Amino acid sequence: MEGTALLTLGLALFAAGPVLLRLGWRGPRVWVALGWTALVLGCALVLPSDGAWGLAVGCTLASTGALALLALAGWRSPAPGGTRAERVPAP
Repeated sequence: MEGTALLTLGLALFAAGPVLLRLGWRGPRVWVALGWTALVLGCALVLPSDGAWGLAVGCTLASTGALALLALAGWRSPAPGGTRAERVPAP
């Protein structure tokens, strides 16, 4: 039971890490420190209970969360303007 609780808490920290890092991107730097701390603590909790398998699952979870945040930011960003620079013919 203790191993399952460590795995669950570690995976939750892996999921929270990218979110905390995103909050600190243009905000207070304390969120960046908390994000990296969450990822390191996730590693520390998952490795003793489930070893490399737990670490692989945690890294996959963190990478998927980061990819989702990146996709959301890309979706929300405005499209580039319609004006283009004039093409200058080659000499």
